[in-house]
Amino acid sequence: MESAEPLRSTARLRRDHEKITGVLDAVEALTRRLRRGRDVPPATIIGALDFFAAFVDRCHRVKEEEGLLPLLRQRGMPDDSSLTRAEAEHGEARRLLSRLRQVGTRGKIDAEGTAWLETYVALLRRHMAAEEAVLFPLADRVLSSADDARLLRSFLHVERHSVGPAGLAAAFALAEAVTDACREIGVERANRQRDARAGHAVRPKLATVAPEDSLAQALELMEAVGTRELPVVEGGVLVGILARRDLEPHRGQYEWTPVRSAMTPDPVTVDAATPIRVVVRLLLERSFNGVPVVAGGTLVGMLGTRDVLRLLAQRGR
Repeated sequence: MESAEPLRSTARLRRDHEKITGVLDAVEALTRRLRRGRDVPPATIIGALDFFAAFVDRCHRVKEEEGLLPLLRQRGMPDDSSLTRAEAEHGEARRLLSRLRQVGTRGKIDAEGTAWLETYVALLRRHMAAEEAVLFPLADRVLSSADDARLLRSFLHVERHSVGPAGLAAAFALAEAVTDACREIGVERANRQRDARAGHAVRPKLATVAPEDSLAQALELMEAVGTRELPVVEGGVLVGILARRDLEPHRGQYEWTPVRSAMTPDPVTVDAATPIRVVVRLLLERSFNGVPVVAGGTLVGMLGTRDVLRLLAQRGR
């Protein structure tokens, strides 16, 4: 029996796979270097793990577990090895990722971390190959156009509510930064970054909020500029930092809650002359998305994992 034309929903999942595969290719290059006893820029590993957590686990996996797999069961697909294996592999991937993120906080990927990385990459490749060979073609054959539309709505709901438009764009940008860093520096050139400083990678075009702005205004600004943290400035002085996670306790009250009530006051900062390797260690150990950069006590920008990766890629040319 000839396979039906791909549905729009499965085409969307296949595009997800393409994004994921690009990062897996980059991570494989990193693990080969680690196996040879060479150093790997920590920011590149952090970026890959952040992408896996934000996109693979919180978005792509949820699309399948809450959309595709239940619908296939509803349409009469027996609860056989294909479905149960897919769900089991989702669970195993989450457990591996949890271990990897713990290893990542050590600031250096050791032999154990390298083994976990290799296992995680192999699992995702095997999992995606099985979906491409079995589950997606099956969905294309048995699901109706109405089912396809239903799945697409489900996928869009997941993308909006699991990561949000800005978060999805950030995840894709992170994937591109990871692959660019590996490709452009040829991985072998990491030692060139020893003299890199925070000021070399800082984002100078700052979006800021004031302490008395509402959380609704802050959230709108975060989504408009595609960031998960904003410096809080009063009278030209940095007085706090507002991260996306700081908004969660105030959900439903954004309109009348001031930034001052949710921000972290007196935030950790780094000087523009701080070595990049020190910034990376700080981002790792404190689980920061970004850190304010100051020069002579004046706020000059923000610096996050993606900015460090971009610097690595540019300096590798």
